[in-house]
Amino acid sequence: MGVVWVCKNELFPFLNMTTLAKHYFDRSQSWFSQRVHSCTVRNHKVAFKAEEYARLSSAYRDLAQKLIQAADELDAAKDE
Repeated sequence: MGVVWVCKNELFPFLNMTTLAKHYFDRSQSWFSQRVHSCTVRNHKVAFKAEEYARLSSAYRDLAQKLIQAADELDAAKDE
């Protein structure tokens, strides 16, 4: 399986796929899931396009930054 599959197995249990699909792709969860799982839709296999891979990696970076910021705020709060 590809890198999207590996990321799916490691990260998706912690993420809301509906929100991720809507917020970063303006698409439905089913559209997103079809591409993650390389489903066959209307007799052809679907996958992320190059720009969608870039958008997904950007989404992961954005989420990582938000998590780091939240952790930093928690660290600062414990010192108050």
